[in-house]
Amino acid sequence: MCTGPPAEALASFDYIVREGKFGSFEGFFAKYVGATAMFLISKRLKNKYNLQDDVRQDLYKAVDNWVAAIGKKRKFMGGEQPNLADLAVFGVLRVMEGLQAFEDLMKNTKVKCWYQRMETARLHPQDL
Repeated sequence: MCTGPPAEALASFDYIVREGKFGSFEGFFAKYVGATAMFLISKRLKNKYNLQDDVRQDLYKAVDNWVAAIGKKRKFMGGEQPNLADLAVFGVLRVMEGLQAFEDLMKNTKVKCWYQRMETARLHPQDL
């Protein structure tokens, strides 16, 4: 969710359009209309769910709670191997790659090691 400045919403949609390989018209429409819609909708959701002004703080807290729930004795929520819960959280974070919010998340939470283990599990499951 992007409740930061409109420029951040625009940067997010610029990334989506670039990676999605849209045509010129579709890309322009998706970038500017999508970013505007995302910015406006996120403001409503922030109020509806009583999120902090800087919603990233809520994201950081949720992610750190996830890491704490895994604990120090397990590699994944599923133990030695990822389970469906690991996969679900990984999927949410994976789609954020390439966005500033992802970089901020890796820098400001304790999720980086778990995320890297999930990347390894995805690319080299035989190494688990």
